[in-house]
Amino acid sequence: MLILIMSNDSLILLNLTKFCVAYKLCVIKTNTQRGDVMAVSLKNGYLKQLQNSVPTKKRAKQIVILNLMPNRLETEKQFASIFNDLDGDVELTFMYAATHHFKGVARDEIAKTYVNLAQIDQQYFDGLIITGAPVEKLDYAQVDYFAEFRAILRWAKTHVNQTLLECWAAQAGLNHYYATKKYVLPQKLFGVFGDEVTGITTLTKGIGQFIVPHSRHSNVLVKQHVDLKILIKDAVAGPVLLQDVKRRVTFMQGHPEYFADTLWHEFERDLRAGKQVAVPQNYEKSSGNWLETSHKFYQNWLDLMR
Repeated sequence: MLILIMSNDSLILLNLTKFCVAYKLCVIKTNTQRGDVMAVSLKNGYLKQLQNSVPTKKRAKQIVILNLMPNRLETEKQFASIFNDLDGDVELTFMYAATHHFKGVARDEIAKTYVNLAQIDQQYFDGLIITGAPVEKLDYAQVDYFAEFRAILRWAKTHVNQTLLECWAAQAGLNHYYATKKYVLPQKLFGVFGDEVTGITTLTKGIGQFIVPHSRHSNVLVKQHVDLKILIKDAVAGPVLLQDVKRRVTFMQGHPEYFADTLWHEFERDLRAGKQVAVPQNYEKSSGNWLETSHKFYQNWLDLMR
């Protein structure tokens, strides 16, 4: 069940929002001073079957998301929630890797809900997001959709304004563009990490401390490149945020889309699976406060498309 809230009463909105956020049931829409509805709408995906989209008066930014995460519906909710809170109208299209061998779900079932590159290769988008994927321990050549991943990046060069690569996709993208090597960590990098913003850029404006969740088994050895700039680097997490202005590509090694409780749910999942996993670092003291960083980061990324 998904609840759609539309209200100008701040008290009603606050109470309903607290309930809905706790149970992740809502797409919240509020009337704004511009006389329009600031909203995120979904063109496809599992969540669309539950969402009542409100049409907007202005052209929405078109964002296509290659969703490589195991829990596709949860990832849809995360991105829908984030973009719904931002300044501007966004329409999300979810995409799948046609060459991937899916576990636990038939490809035909996903094809009914998502699009693949062949179906949209003549379309143009304001933004492309490629999510992380649980394949960090594999060599790139062992990932069954890596060739397709590279084809999507080549397509994006002429059909997408701004590209955002997250977690594994950031590492794979760095390899694609600059032949950057990755290495497997001795133990999973799991927690909330970040650093002070020392130089203000278009992607970090308005952010004092850039902190995001990380959940990965690998890191990268970034080569110096004239077009690649490391914007945020953490002593533990390594390069967190990188940007290539010329190629219009942003690399984010973390998961800024995560809900406040996502890391903890991953911790419980791994425990149930019998894995030896530590409590996510800095999780308790962070109290989900990376959400402020996330909202400002995604807003800054959207603003690059103006």
